Amino acid sequence: MNEPSPTNTESVPFLISLLKMGAVFDIEVAKSHAIHHLETHPDLHLTTKLQLCHRFRIIAWLSLTFKALVSQPIESLDPSALAQIPTYILHALIQVKHRIMMHRLTLAAVTPPALDGISCLTPVTCALEWEAVWKEGPAEMLHHPDIFYPGRNILAELESVDISPVCSDCGEMSISNAKVFPVCINITSAIMYLLRQHTSLQNSLSPDGQFFFPPEELIPSRL
Repeated sequence: MNEPSPTNTESVPFLISLLKMGAVFDIEVAKSHAIHHLETHPDLHLTTKLQLCHRFRIIAWLSLTFKALVSQPIESLDPSALAQIPTYILHALIQVKHRIMMHRLTLAAVTPPALDGISCLTPVTCALEWEAVWKEGPAEMLHHPDIFYPGRNILAELESVDISPVCSDCGEMSISNAKVFPVCINITSAIMYLLRQHTSLQNSLSPDGQFFFPPEELIPSRL
């Protein structure tokens, strides 16, 4: 087992035992100590953290932990790790990951609209060329069979390449528009809907806007 970091010398099993004891005997100081040190413990796996969220009603952990788990590829989680996740949370995880995947495929097929620059003299040409640039770049990256490209990397690549003959005015506006091109899913609403069966968690997530491409407030390192 990995050694705990120097800033947190208590092991995960010890802190979980302390949390259980604090819950059983209603010792608030024990619960608070365990929760505080577990929150940033480098050896606490995300699946275990979600399990603790559920069992001990640690609402403050739920949103960030769920989003972090969404960023993990399902194939990286072994069956024992998945078994730790409560069924309703696992269902939410699968639903959200599926919707993100479907949106990536939609973006690969449907080009975000080109915006006409104020000084553009050839808007029709720029629109056609923008679509070609998107299809040859971001669209190919979004559905690449072997390499996963996070959304922010795709847009960074788009900003770094020469997209002429799209004029600079249209190019700048179209790239800016692509950054906030709305996804057809509000990830927070989806999570809240799927968690509603567990009444203690109904109000655990506050609305924080639509899920954008790339959503800076929500985007994980891997979608």
